Amino acid sequence: MEMPSSTCVIAKKLIDGFKAKHPHIKSSSRIAQLIGIKQSSINRIENLNTNPSYELLTDIVIGTGNQHRLIEVLGEVNPKLQGSFQENLKHLKNYKPLSPEVDELLTKEEFCFTLLLAYTQKGTSREEVVRELGAQGDRNLNRLIQQGILAEDDAGYIKPWTQPRTYSQATIKKMFQVCLDKGYREELFGLGENWCSFQTEVGDREEAMKFVRETLQDAFNKIKDEFGSGKFKTKDPSDQSTFFIGMVADTIDTKPTKEVEVQQ
Repeated sequence: MEMPSSTCVIAKKLIDGFKAKHPHIKSSSRIAQLIGIKQSSINRIENLNTNPSYELLTDIVIGTGNQHRLIEVLGEVNPKLQGSFQENLKHLKNYKPLSPEVDELLTKEEFCFTLLLAYTQKGTSREEVVRELGAQGDRNLNRLIQQGILAEDDAGYIKPWTQPRTYSQATIKKMFQVCLDKGYREELFGLGENWCSFQTEVGDREEAMKFVRETLQDAFNKIKDEFGSGKFKTKDPSDQSTFFIGMVADTIDTKPTKEVEVQQ
């Protein structure tokens, strides 16, 4: 008898763990719905009769609530993937993931800016929130405090993170879109007020992407260090601005999609 793939064994363990945490759910179709994959996929995995793709395995990792273990799980399947992730994300090694509740609110436009102000290294104040976001920002701030996501001291200072945090890729993408749509003023470009650039190039994917990642990571670290040094600290808090800096790179897929789904 042919041995099941390691990917299938790992996927089954994740599904079994999810089912163990939800013993009251007996329906396999409901389990599939909650995880976010097809019931037929779960059936094949539980019978160890398939070889899930990386995409399907990733969906299972996230759907079973193990997104914080994604690098670890993919590393079990392919150690090269784990090494690649660790290399590309090494600038985040001391950062902790956000709670799912905060992560979800950051994707809601009405709370995004309030949370981004509060979750800078310096934190924020009610005065700054009102100055930047007006009465709606003040109302959103009250809701976030009531939900226990933020805290306010007697002086109106909003409690910032106690340690650096990371965002999910979906949240980063949404925050970037919100900030670009609502915060970038194209009519001020060229006046020393903002910057936006986009370009496409052609080259070897592996080598070019390595170069782009290293370049953007160097820029990321330099910007972070310069702001953290206090170099741009203002004497008058009312003159202080909150910045967003977005750096994105990927390839444009113009070739026919290859079939990488599970083996039946």
